[in-house]
Amino acid sequence: MQRWSGWTTHLDLEEFANSLGVNASSLMMLSAAKRDKTTWAFPMVDAANFLVGIRLRASNGSKFAVTGSHQGMFIPQCRSIQPHNTVFLPEGPTNTAAALSLGKHAIGRPSSNGAVLSVAEAVKRSGCKRAVIVCDTDPDRVWDKTGQDFNPGADGAELLASHLTIPNCTLLLPCKDMRDFVKGGGNALTLDYLVNQCVWRQP
Repeated sequence: MQRWSGWTTHLDLEEFANSLGVNASSLMMLSAAKRDKTTWAFPMVDAANFLVGIRLRASNGSKFAVTGSHQGMFIPQCRSIQPHNTVFLPEGPTNTAAALSLGKHAIGRPSSNGAVLSVAEAVKRSGCKRAVIVCDTDPDRVWDKTGQDFNPGADGAELLASHLTIPNCTLLLPCKDMRDFVKGGGNALTLDYLVNQCVWRQP
């Protein structure tokens, strides 16, 4: 990550941010770096903020990881971040960048049901008073190896909610995900309105 960060320019970040529909500053907070001409890297950390893996995103949108990586979170690395009352928990680094672009505090999950215990611990360490689990909109239910059907986004949100120790809700956006919400013109006020319509759970 240090080597890739060393050759990543602000212009690179601006171009990548424009392609995603987010702010370049949000990518900087997530320590995004350009691995090569077609691939970007995002560090994944554990609840104690130690690097445990690197998520890679190709220009065609495909996602993979550096060999030997463990699932971790995408946590903004910025000392100037002010304390927040609410933390948003979207899936993946680019959706996390979208939430940060709206001025929200966000901790990105590696997937709908990945690193659940680590995310719960990171939320606890954040000092936030409530959490919004941002659920990607999955068009259909799918089936696992045992033949059981499930909805990855919704079921993953329920699993995480059961481990959180602060009031929380699941936000299902009227689009695919947080990045689509921002690209479609969604702003912080609209996001707050949608959150206020959610049903809140008590720990």
